[in-house]
Amino acid sequence: MTVEEGNLQGGFGSAVLESANDARIDASRVRRLGLPDRYVEHGERGELLADLGLDADGILAACREAAGRAAGLPHVTA
Repeated sequence: MTVEEGNLQGGFGSAVLESANDARIDASRVRRLGLPDRYVEHGERGELLADLGLDADGILAACREAAGRAAGLPHVTA
């Protein structure tokens, strides 16, 4: 799981995937969280992060989802 408060394209997560590819490491389970390549409405920082799933709750949910998939568990929303 990579998390960044910047664009996904060309960001930290992309660098992790590139490095894994160069080292021939399977990165199929790497999940990147960050700003999408689209216009993001203006607003309060906390509200925007929550809308994008980049607040603590969103990151936790993404980690739980990824861990559940890795363990072969069905997706459950809380």
